[in-house]
Amino acid sequence: MAVVSGIFVLNFPLTEYIESRGSGIARVKKICADKNIGFSIEETGDFVRVVFKRRIAPARKHPQETTDTQHVTHNKEDAPARKHPQENTRKKEIEKKKIIEFVKVNGKIRRSETMELLNCGDYKAKQLLNELIKTDLERVEKGKYTYYTLKK
Repeated sequence: MAVVSGIFVLNFPLTEYIESRGSGIARVKKICADKNIGFSIEETGDFVRVVFKRRIAPARKHPQETTDTQHVTHNKEDAPARKHPQENTRKKEIEKKKIIEFVKVNGKIRRSETMELLNCGDYKAKQLLNELIKTDLERVEKGKYTYYTLKK
């Protein structure tokens, strides 16, 4: 099968092959006519060439680029799976325990060390450390010299 600017070309050996697949040429012609799709058959030697022609639709805008009041619906199967809130909470608690264990062993932790320890970005490391300041950690120094220790 070849695709050339909206034209699909199929080459089959002998017409009987097409007739043996599905309901035959007559049904294909009727469906193409109903759907407004160009259809032609050419017999050359031992082969049958079937050509389907269709219009190529202009590229669609991304849903957020639409300017009118279109409503865009998405199929649930296409959407990425979301984690259950309890899974996120459990994961966050495990990450907090890792930070506290690190501080117990090393005496202190910096944000860059938190990023390495948890393999996360700057924002998440900062968020977790700020949450731990409320309960278990104490911020020492400020600016680029900031580090965190266990509360006394």
